[in-house]
Amino acid sequence: MTALVQIKRVASEVVMVSNPLWDLKEQGQSFWYDNISRGLITSGGLHKLRDEDGLVGITSNPTIFEKAISGSADYDDAIERLVAEDKGLEEIYTELTISDIRSAADILRPIYDESQGRDGFVSLEVSPHLAHDTDGTIEAARVLTATLDRPNVMVKIPGTPEGLPAIERCISEGLNINITLLFDIENYVRVAWAYVSGLEKRMSEGKPVDRIGSVASFFVSRVDTAVDGQLAELIASTEDAADKARLMGLLGRAAISNAKVAYSKYKEIFASDRFRKLADRGAAVQRCLWASTSTKNPQYSDTIYADGLIGAETVNTMPQVTVDAFRDHGVVSPTLEEGLSEAESHLKELSDVGIDFRAVTNKLQADGVEAFAASYDKLLDCIREKKSTISLSVGRRCFSSLGALSSRVDERIADLAERRFTERLWDKDVSLWQGNGDGRSSIKGRLGWLNVAESMASEVGELTAFAHEIKEAGFKSVLVLGMGGSSLASEVFQRSFGESFGHPTLEVLDSTDPGAILAAEHSRDLAETLFIVSSKSGSTIETLALFDYFWHRIVALKGEAAGANFVAITDPGTDLERMARARSFRRVYLGPSDVGGRYSALSHFGLVPAAVIGVDVGKLLDRVRGMVHDIHLLPSGEDNPGSWLGAVLGEMGMAGRDKVTFLNSPGLESFGVWAEQLLAESTGKDGRGLIPIEGEPVGSPSVYGDDRLIVHMNLDSSTDDIDQELKALREAGQPVLEMPLSDVYDLGREFFRWEVATAIAGALFQVNPFDEPNVAESKENTARLLGEFEAMGRLSEPRAISTYNGLSLFAEGDVAAGLGSGSLTEQFKEYVTSVRRSDYIAIMAYFQPTSEGSRTLTRMRVKLREALGVATTLGYGPRFLHSTGQVHKGGPNRGVFLQLTTDDHTDLPIPGRTYGFSVLKRAQALGDLQSLQSRELRVVRIHLGSDVIGGLENLEQQLELALI
Repeated sequence: MTALVQIKRVASEVVMVSNPLWDLKEQGQSFWYDNISRGLITSGGLHKLRDEDGLVGITSNPTIFEKAISGSADYDDAIERLVAEDKGLEEIYTELTISDIRSAADILRPIYDESQGRDGFVSLEVSPHLAHDTDGTIEAARVLTATLDRPNVMVKIPGTPEGLPAIERCISEGLNINITLLFDIENYVRVAWAYVSGLEKRMSEGKPVDRIGSVASFFVSRVDTAVDGQLAELIASTEDAADKARLMGLLGRAAISNAKVAYSKYKEIFASDRFRKLADRGAAVQRCLWASTSTKNPQYSDTIYADGLIGAETVNTMPQVTVDAFRDHGVVSPTLEEGLSEAESHLKELSDVGIDFRAVTNKLQADGVEAFAASYDKLLDCIREKKSTISLSVGRRCFSSLGALSSRVDERIADLAERRFTERLWDKDVSLWQGNGDGRSSIKGRLGWLNVAESMASEVGELTAFAHEIKEAGFKSVLVLGMGGSSLASEVFQRSFGESFGHPTLEVLDSTDPGAILAAEHSRDLAETLFIVSSKSGSTIETLALFDYFWHRIVALKGEAAGANFVAITDPGTDLERMARARSFRRVYLGPSDVGGRYSALSHFGLVPAAVIGVDVGKLLDRVRGMVHDIHLLPSGEDNPGSWLGAVLGEMGMAGRDKVTFLNSPGLESFGVWAEQLLAESTGKDGRGLIPIEGEPVGSPSVYGDDRLIVHMNLDSSTDDIDQELKALREAGQPVLEMPLSDVYDLGREFFRWEVATAIAGALFQVNPFDEPNVAESKENTARLLGEFEAMGRLSEPRAISTYNGLSLFAEGDVAAGLGSGSLTEQFKEYVTSVRRSDYIAIMAYFQPTSEGSRTLTRMRVKLREALGVATTLGYGPRFLHSTGQVHKGGPNRGVFLQLTTDDHTDLPIPGRTYGFSVLKRAQALGDLQSLQSRELRVVRIHLGSDVIGGLENLEQQLELALI
């Protein structure tokens, strides 16, 4: 395809859309892809990039291959064969990579021929352990070139001092060379002249100098990351407002300035008389290649390095996240030669404020060599592991027993394939979610989670360093202050990975109950506690109230040094960000604003807490990227793990099996807590949706209705104690999904798979899976009631319609009328026995979560399910308001709600407010009750009095009587 537009099919219409990636050709810039994998080749993904996006080259490195081989099962068959042939680790690595490079080179060969050797290249790196070995590098380059046996292959050699003579020698021998890991301008100049010298030597020997390809790979975004880090330290230590403003004005400019000056040197060198003599013999210029072009700082445009470095005779090698962003909204104009004097002035100004730019770039090159070597070693470790345990991809070895609905699911999978759903998902095609015309404009701004794993991969080093810092600082515990999506992933990581030696333990505090807050406070040494204040909006009332409370406590202990105990995770520009910086928090992490809370598990909101407790976030993201690869590049059919799960969830839900019941094995139970919010808040609206059932013990087949979908996740290495129960459920006709994980790190894959599947299910339900309209309503109710309290000094509580033995029952409207005027026992009996088989009973507990109370509530859930044959849920308020609260109010009218409240023994003041936590909790419970009642839903409140356990025991007795 050679046009500057794409032909795309959206629904049944064929439309022409502009593609900026093609438009780069008009400016003389070549688009290369900074990624390679077997799946990209075998799935047709590389052909698609070539034909639809104008790709004309590929780069690779040890890190790319490490991600590809460790993150997917695409290489397992080949590894198994090579193991059988008794190949060693490096032999296996070489054969795997050689095979991929040859295949990619063959696909791009037509471009190489048509461009007369200018483009169509695929590059492979010599071992990074040879970065300081000149002779070893030369020999490795010769062997790779001969082994690959393709004219359009480039060998990558790092631009180290030892690499320079290797570059000259290899060019003189006619090898195609990609010089990598360039950061410093003077070093680039030496590299360019080494290329010229190699050609001169070759010409002096009477050998041809045409058809020798070379690029000089200048790494971009890493420069900004390093320089911005030093500028941030200077800004933090500067008191003068003018100086601070000057320093802030230097942020985010070093990388592009550095590249622009390098390009000016390129023009001088290749316009010189020395090179002109070579050009007359057909020699090609050594083009500048811009590498590391993904945006690391979420405050900067995601196309900043693609938009800002467009110029003639250059290459931009982009990772997938940048490809998608630039295709969507890249701006093509000749920016590379604009503002050269300003770029030179900027670099000088950095020196003036005390930043040694040469030291920065030298360190970046050293770190780059070390990182590639580490990836190479990690890859060999991965191959070693795969040698011992060759298995099918976890993403494709899920087992399903769907009974009579199997054919409907198969039809839905075929429908998704015909609609090219996942392909269009990556194109951020908002027309996928039909029936949401008013909300479509906001959907596109909520799809950043598709690329967040790629962008977070660049921050693994920082997260690991921060975890080490916290460990060395002596913190013994971490308390996450957050609600819903801002904190649930943290809980999954803590409960699934457990404690790591030397690292702090973690607890999530997402309760406004005074007892729960005091328990969290008294169970730790506050001076040795790191508080992670986590809120996307930066204005979540519960989170800020908890922060105010603990900030007051830490200031009393540490005075002006209190900020060292706090970390903020929020979106850019929030009140929380401003406050955190003003109070000198230890760190302020800014998450991507285009990622909603429940889709943020793999962003800073989940990964910062994970890193702090010792989770290897790099390994976790490797697994995620394997799943991203499968879902992104495999067609939207049964082999696509995201399409498959999305079709199951959507089709089962539409067939009435909307109670997604998690029966996960030990170590994985908490995943259901996270998935509960994802499913309920994403799909529960417009009278439709999935009702997740989490924490309900497994039962016999007779207590499960025909509204269930059973999901069972287990670890391959663990003994599962519910195999017989699952077998009985399958034999009874219950649909069961079995999803084995090789180890807990596969949770990263499942986070992403379930996000994609939920987005697909939302499309099938014809709802917007990225908004949460009724959550905002509950917040507004709470704010209104708190305003009334501040005005009148009290909350207007409803009056009980009956009482018994310390219990009080509250109901209104048709619900109250249906209960009659009998005793509380009789009324409660009327209430529970009116439940329909397709309903679910939601217990909403507004008191301190304790193990004893939870055991009692779980017994009640089982008794209700056994007697009535309905699904049950349990949520503690206000936590569930940010989770299942959406499906309660916006989902199908199948909920029967039992709100439980108590009298608090004490209240805790909230600094700066006229009310305490007890009042806040009561306002939230009352606001939730009013919201349910306003929809005429079946809800009653039972007040347990001041003795929570005693009240629960009384309620359990009433329940037993009611169910007789």
